[in-house]
Amino acid sequence: MFGLLQHLKKPENLNEITSILVYFDNNRQTMTEAEMEYKQKMLEKVKQLGEDQIYNLLMKELNNIP
Repeated sequence: MFGLLQHLKKPENLNEITSILVYFDNNRQTMTEAEMEYKQKMLEKVKQLGEDQIYNLLMKELNNIP
């Protein structure tokens, strides 16, 4: 998952994007609706930061997790 950092467009986003990736990496198996909502908010944050490529790749990876 941390390989996505190679697609970082704005170096000033490094800490925030890294924190988001750590959360997703530690919580791959989402079970509750609240967790899903929180992940959605974090994905929106990635997009708001202008990291569209990371957003798209993260969405693709998340869709492949059972």
